[in-house]
Amino acid sequence: MKHIRSLESELARSSVKDRLAIPGLDPKRVDTLLPTTVVLRCLLELSGLQELTLCDKAIREGIIYDFIARHREGLKAEQDFPDIRRRNVIGLARRCHAPAIHPARMARR
Repeated sequence: MKHIRSLESELARSSVKDRLAIPGLDPKRVDTLLPTTVVLRCLLELSGLQELTLCDKAIREGIIYDFIARHREGLKAEQDFPDIRRRNVIGLARRCHAPAIHPARMARR
């Protein structure tokens, strides 16, 4: 929290030209940097948190990772059983707790 307050003070004293010199900063973000820092500090204060862990991934990557995590079993089934008919028969049998030999026979038909 101390670091964010220090950063906020430093940004408030800096000019646009100074902020443009920050390595890695997109020039389109220079005007929103200070307000974003203020909002971040306020959120941390309101939540009672002292620190924040940043991620270098974009939100769309997070959505993809979340999808994979929630659909891991289906994705694995698709890999294990590329034939859609076989995959569906085996999936239904698993959901119905059928003996393993029956869906294998049905999927061959």
